[in-house]
Amino acid sequence: MANENQKEELEKKEEERVVALKNINSQLWGYALPKLISFENFGKLSGDAQQKYNALIQKVPSQEMYDLLFAPQLVSENGAVTSPYIQNSSLLNLQQSFARLKVDDIAKYVGVQKNIKESYKDKFITDLNEEETNTFIGLGMNYGAYQQMIELGGDKLKGITSGLEKLVCEEPKEENKK
Repeated sequence: MANENQKEELEKKEEERVVALKNINSQLWGYALPKLISFENFGKLSGDAQQKYNALIQKVPSQEMYDLLFAPQLVSENGAVTSPYIQNSSLLNLQQSFARLKVDDIAKYVGVQKNIKESYKDKFITDLNEEETNTFIGLGMNYGAYQQMIELGGDKLKGITSGLEKLVCEEPKEENKK
């Protein structure tokens, strides 16, 4: 009986893990951007985050995003789907998703290529103590937020490079001018 309960619990955790892996690699980051990248902490980059959010919010969400973010609120008492609700829900879903992963998943997500210690191998975040749980969730969230900032800043960096090229570089000479 105990083995059957453990097996069912493990199966449930694995199902939640599959969903969580999808979530941390989804549009949730775009919906959470204004909460992740505030003006107080990141200055002008927060404006870019808001623009990306605004562009995303104007599109029809995928069925997964609709089911995750919009449908629960639409069937609630007030049914209002506001920007703060979407941003807060997205952020909360990301945090909860990291909590449903294994240590190996978060290590892979942040680019760790070394072997995982045996004591952490195949362990779910929920099986760790509170301090470790918070650390792993925080690391995953920070990595994801910085990835979003890199993505936002990438176009800005290209624009700076392009502007400097126009200012200081010679135009290529055309050899076959008639």
